[in-house]
Amino acid sequence: MKLLDEIEVTPAAELCTWKIDTSRLAYDAKLVVGMGCQAMYIVNGSLANVFDAGRYVINPKRERKEGNSIALIGVNRNKNFTLVWGVGGIPYRDKKSRLETEIGLNGEYTIRLLQPGRLYAAFGKEEISPKEIALKTRAKLTEMLKSELGKRLSGYSYFDISSTQGEISKMIEEAFKEVLFAFGVSLESFALKEIYFPDEFKQKMQELHEKEDDLDAAIRRQDEEKAERIRQRREMEAVEKLIGKAEPSGTSDAKAAQVKCPVCGTLCVNGAVFCPKCGKKL
Repeated sequence: MKLLDEIEVTPAAELCTWKIDTSRLAYDAKLVVGMGCQAMYIVNGSLANVFDAGRYVINPKRERKEGNSIALIGVNRNKNFTLVWGVGGIPYRDKKSRLETEIGLNGEYTIRLLQPGRLYAAFGKEEISPKEIALKTRAKLTEMLKSELGKRLSGYSYFDISSTQGEISKMIEEAFKEVLFAFGVSLESFALKEIYFPDEFKQKMQELHEKEDDLDAAIRRQDEEKAERIRQRREMEAVEKLIGKAEPSGTSDAKAAQVKCPVCGTLCVNGAVFCPKCGKKL
């Protein structure tokens, strides 16, 4: 069987990483890595070299004679995946009411192969399909959300969550980036589309909210009534103060406008001719 002097790595349609047969390569064979690809050179199960797009010389036959196990693995370097996700059973405790339930989230994210060596170590095999990567990343996201998100969401009240969904999405994205980076995948984009609650929990929260509204309305009415009583009292005090100031001069004028009957002592209007009580002429 004729030996091959050259082997080419081109993008694979159905796999992200795949094993390349090097059994027919001649000594000092040429390795040609196409654009958008990489090649990983695995010696004795460990990553020995990574070849980006270009031309190289490799010696797998010589290294095998030295007792090494050799594997050449092709990689779709720029492979992107947009994946939808949904996770349920996440524990949640409302910050205000302290009611507890389990919630669900869904959305989508886009990932790209970043470090094939880490990916190879995480999966422990040469051939890795997009479906396997999708399943693994979704499993990591589910694990992270169920173990950590419930604690983080305890800082949000039920009625605040809808208005802070963007903030929550960013929080999950940052944590998910770190998880994916650990096995060689880059998170290109992340979107949280919906946070959903059980209908029974939503009903309870709505009832509590209505009770709070009724209580707030009653407190507002009490405050308004109290303010009105204070206003009326101050108005009365102001009127009484004005009357008190005017009373001395009014009393003096009234006394000046009266004369006393010399017989019975009755105070009569000044200018009267007879006393209205005894009839004595004044």
